Amino acid sequence: VDRVHALGIKGSGVKIAIIDSGIDYTHPSLGTGYGLGNKDIGGYAFIGNWYAGIPWIPPVEDDDPLASFQSRGHRAHVAGNAPQYPEGSGFGLTGVTPDAEILSYRVFSCYGPSTTETILRAL
Repeated sequence: VDRVHALGIKGSGVKIAIIDSGIDYTHPSLGTGYGLGNKDIGGYAFIGNWYAGIPWIPPVEDDDPLASFQSRGHRAHVAGNAPQYPEGSGFGLTGVTPDAEILSYRVFSCYGPSTTETILRAL
């Protein structure tokens, strides 16, 4: 990664879509904000916090993909592998593409289940 960064390749102009359980855009390494002008520029929650896979209770959708549960850092970890801000912000780690922007698409609830239809809609 250091060699690629030394060549000036840091993901400028790149948008990375992450399909997961939501991104913790309040995390210091991910910029602490959501929407244009932030690291996480947009996305959608195709599934809400409390969807439990019960067929007659459909997933609740939301324009905000932030999950309101504590997932022991999973959300920030997945997003941080690629576009985490450079050293000096957050926890001092740099992702592979620190200049890239994130689009977060939430397809898993706090309980973990989803549906094939939900995941395909996020693609």
